[in-house]
Amino acid sequence: MCTALNYVSEKHYFGRNFDWNEGYGEKVVITPRNFKIQFRYENAMDTHFAIMGMGIVNNNYPLYYDGVNEYGLCMAGLNFPDNAVYKECVCDKKNITSYEIVLWVLSQCKTTDEARTLLQNTNIANAAFSENLSTSPLHWIVSDRNKSIVIEPVSEGLMIYDNHTNVLANNPVFPKQLENLKKDIPYGPSSESRFKRAVELVNSAPKIIDESECVKKITDILLEVGRVKTEEEPKYTIYSACINATDIIYYYKLYEDDKIYKVSLGDCDISSNKIIEGNVL
Repeated sequence: MCTALNYVSEKHYFGRNFDWNEGYGEKVVITPRNFKIQFRYENAMDTHFAIMGMGIVNNNYPLYYDGVNEYGLCMAGLNFPDNAVYKECVCDKKNITSYEIVLWVLSQCKTTDEARTLLQNTNIANAAFSENLSTSPLHWIVSDRNKSIVIEPVSEGLMIYDNHTNVLANNPVFPKQLENLKKDIPYGPSSESRFKRAVELVNSAPKIIDESECVKKITDILLEVGRVKTEEEPKYTIYSACINATDIIYYYKLYEDDKIYKVSLGDCDISSNKIIEGNVL
């Protein structure tokens, strides 16, 4: 259960809630330009764009939930249960696993148009990272300052949609989410309700210039569509992220913590060949 959004004023911002019933030691992870990215089925990349985002590092491998690259392209994976379908490898496409897809896109694309072109020749291969880390059913939102797209691996294949709403939640599939915008949906924690409310809030938000006010506005929107832990519903918003994709700054807020933490890519050695790990959640 998650919600992601794109907001553009003078600068470009991208935000997301990560909703689940437990954390996994997530932290801000920077993959510098010269860290060798080894893909399961495709050739390794010795050099690529620098990436910063939230995730975990397992066996010196970055597993991203969301992120931004040095050119300001943003991407986030959201839960997509009962709809996500990963295929077996095919010979006429690039075969990338679900845990590699954020790295695959952000390591080599500067814009959503470039991401769309890359993904049109990509197959999401059905393979887990390890025996202890199984595959998660996901779909993704990719955004630059000009547009957003949604990527959904379903039984029909890898579908790519233009996203004029600048928002993504969970189920149902994206075309049905758009249809639901026309319906009277009571406000609540459901994906349909969160999607509709986030679309209303993002697209009616004033164009704010001040950085701190922009971060606060996005954090407030995410708070309104966030999840609160209860005895009946254990899933809650573990963290909310706000990315300044113009200056490549990652802000995040934790559950029951009013402080907003900040990590800037400009403060890191992005020419390194070693992963840089930030604050642990």
